[in-house]
Amino acid sequence: METRNGDVNSENGDIAVVIVTWNSAKTLPHCLDSLADGASRRALDVVVVDNASVDGTPDLVRSSFPAVRLLETGANLGFAPAVNLALSGVQARYVMLLNPDTVAEPEALGQLADFLDAHPETGAAGPQLVRRDGTAEPTSARNFPGVGQAMFRHFGLSWLSDRLKGGRRPPDGTSVIPATCLSGAAVMLRKAVLDQVGRLDERLPMYFEDLDLCRRISLAGFAIYCVRSAVVVHAGGQSSRLSPDRRLLYAMEDAHAPWLYLKTYVSAAAAGTFRILLGVASLARLCCAALVAPMALPGASTRRGLGRLVGRAWACAVWSLTRPARFEKRVARCFPRPAKIATTGGRISVLVHNLNRADALRRCLDSIENQKHRPLEVVLLDAGSTDDSMEVVDAAEKRMHAVGIETRVRRCALMGVPASRNLAASMASGDTLCFLDNDARLEGNGCLAELAQLMATDRTLAVVAFRILDGDTDRPDPFAWVYRRSRRAWIGRAFESFVFTGGGFAVRADAFASVGGFWEELEYSREEEDLGLALIDRGRRIVYAPQLIVRHY
Repeated sequence: METRNGDVNSENGDIAVVIVTWNSAKTLPHCLDSLADGASRRALDVVVVDNASVDGTPDLVRSSFPAVRLLETGANLGFAPAVNLALSGVQARYVMLLNPDTVAEPEALGQLADFLDAHPETGAAGPQLVRRDGTAEPTSARNFPGVGQAMFRHFGLSWLSDRLKGGRRPPDGTSVIPATCLSGAAVMLRKAVLDQVGRLDERLPMYFEDLDLCRRISLAGFAIYCVRSAVVVHAGGQSSRLSPDRRLLYAMEDAHAPWLYLKTYVSAAAAGTFRILLGVASLARLCCAALVAPMALPGASTRRGLGRLVGRAWACAVWSLTRPARFEKRVARCFPRPAKIATTGGRISVLVHNLNRADALRRCLDSIENQKHRPLEVVLLDAGSTDDSMEVVDAAEKRMHAVGIETRVRRCALMGVPASRNLAASMASGDTLCFLDNDARLEGNGCLAELAQLMATDRTLAVVAFRILDGDTDRPDPFAWVYRRSRRAWIGRAFESFVFTGGGFAVRADAFASVGGFWEELEYSREEEDLGLALIDRGRRIVYAPQLIVRHY
């Protein structure tokens, strides 16, 4: 992505822009182009998370926008899990959630960031959303759902609500207005606030995630504003139009999401009253539509507008007569959630060095590909292999990209193990560096997820040593000799140590950098001992974790 003045893409940018896509090849290029055009003052880290698109969206990003970070989930995770997946690897101060069917006007993101810079008490800032015809979207700054608000809206009396409130619209020229809730289509969040209140709740259905997040930000004492001078054009509903059951989406947006909000944050009585009023209002709208339809003006736009009104009213009427548990089962059938990907504990980089070990390397990479932790990165150095190693790497890269694993591959000169490890570490972007021999494999698909959890719970922890077994047996690897005691005394129990074996271990990236990496002049296998002693000298800890298993062949 070319920019005139700004920096796109910078993984340490001021603003991380997270875009979740599903079959968005038609709209995404306009969105990404607008970011390049407007990146004049702020460095952007643009991350596209693709939920298993089949229209060529990932290929489009790779070919036309190579600077954009692309995460392919391999399944339709939904909005909240996809956003959380991207957030795990974000280092920026601000996070901009942006729909792929939006176009940010120049300086829009910069204006939002400027506002957050000037108002540290603000947790979230949203732009003025406008439709393609230039009219303002009411969802730019809205109130949390309420029974009275729902009564006025669904009975078609929003104008009366505005009149009773003395006019809801701010005066012309008002550039910033307070809000209680912003649209998830375009919102900038302070990363520190997200870390405090938590990320998007993956248990919640569509259209409720932004309501819940704004509520938690408000309850934490942070302000929320709409910056009207920052304008984002929103086409709206582009992915939902491809859904096989649009009426189900209507019911989720207009009925189930506000009902859940009232039930969660207000009371069961308020949620029950909302259900009854919505049902009555929806039936009234259907009756009015039946009376008006014969007198409607001819024209395709009139028919489409009347069709949308009837579709939404019918969806809400059916929802009001359906038990919530039954409705949620129907949603689960239509939009099944894949197996959960672990996203806690930060980015992990697995570092592998190879030379003419194609068969062993294939087994090693397969075990990494099966890991459920995200974000995950593989850094592979090849010292001039002449066998089929690079063919194995090329095939593994394609599979890994399809399941959201990033890869960095480099051909390098033949060098010693400490030097190759230091080179791989310099290429890695992870919070944790996992060093794995090319003739080893990780056991199970949760090994790295558990490693991430260990690192997340104890900041003094610098190194985690794995249990290394001999091939497919349950015997300890004979080369895991560093503890100088009978293996029976330590192989199955966790303990704190000052050394670790190099066949499979993980080190916190900042700790590794603080001691300058491995000492390259030491004899083979002595570099781990030196690194361990240097880390302990700085007050860091090394633990042996037998539940994390590596098989060495």
